[in-house]
Amino acid sequence: HLNPIKSDYIRDILATRLGYDTRVTILGHVQRGGAPAHFDRFLGTMQGAEAVEAILRATPQTPSPVIGMLENKITTQPLKEAIELTGQVAQAIEAKEFDRAMGLRAASFAKQLHAYKEIANYNPDSKMKLPENRRLRIAIIHAGAPAGGMNTATRSAVRLCLNRGHTPLAVHNGFPGLMRGEIDELDWLSVDGWTIAGGSKLGTNRDQPEPQMGAVAYQLQKNRIDALLVIGGFEAFTAVLQLERARTQYPALNIPMVLIPATVSNNVPGTDFSLGSDTAANVIVGATDMIKQSASSNRRRVFVIEVQGGNCGYLAVMAGLSGGSTTVYTPEEGVDLARLQRDIAHLRSRY
Repeated sequence: HLNPIKSDYIRDILATRLGYDTRVTILGHVQRGGAPAHFDRFLGTMQGAEAVEAILRATPQTPSPVIGMLENKITTQPLKEAIELTGQVAQAIEAKEFDRAMGLRAASFAKQLHAYKEIANYNPDSKMKLPENRRLRIAIIHAGAPAGGMNTATRSAVRLCLNRGHTPLAVHNGFPGLMRGEIDELDWLSVDGWTIAGGSKLGTNRDQPEPQMGAVAYQLQKNRIDALLVIGGFEAFTAVLQLERARTQYPALNIPMVLIPATVSNNVPGTDFSLGSDTAANVIVGATDMIKQSASSNRRRVFVIEVQGGNCGYLAVMAGLSGGSTTVYTPEEGVDLARLQRDIAHLRSRY
């Protein structure tokens, strides 16, 4: 009947019917508090710049635009159209046309909701489970340096595998662990809590499979591994390439291999954002905020902050945008004495 189902009602059911000790937390206006995180600062910077550009492009006849972001790109659309679309969503929900309401949302929202439903609850009787003859034993391995999000991606993959009837396998300590046979099955609860866990719960290193490719193939065959999911940075890219090159020599390597980029430097091909890069940017922004507090007390003090990057200026640029840096130096642009002289002259004139 579209009557609101509130948190107190759910608490009463959990407490009275199921006997759970249940507490309700309503965040309310607390959600609005706190300093903006990296992505909000980045988004605000890009939207603010695009808004000025939209003003400069506009004429008295131009419809008033809304500056937004769709599919990781800053977009401009007429305000009237945006309001009409929002109204259509509310109308569809009121008419109980939920499929239509979902279709009016951004495509990414539907994908995110579907993914959540797949991994939030274990469903042994799921209709999504494949027949026995199509179920796979899927090994998951981390390679390269640890990065925030590695464990979250692993948790998601494990739970999706279980709800589809597959068997997820953990390979501990990277490719050396695979060579030694450090492999065990993962269940639903074994990855519980991994969403907030930093680093690599499986263990990771920069070692490559090539020196002991025979041992890798032996363990894949011994453990009846049907597919391999590799999560990591550039070392993961090179490792998968080595495995593919060795397929003619080792038949056990003729299995599907999938790679999820995970590196704080965001310096790998095939993706705009790699796992760990946003976490690293937030750490840098937090440190920059504290440094700026100290800097504000002394106008004749200059702070230089060096960040990681692997010959990629992504973290430096993002931290500069979000942290309000005076200048940013990146490997892509380079730096010379003439630029340093200009920057020093600017600091002297400004302060």
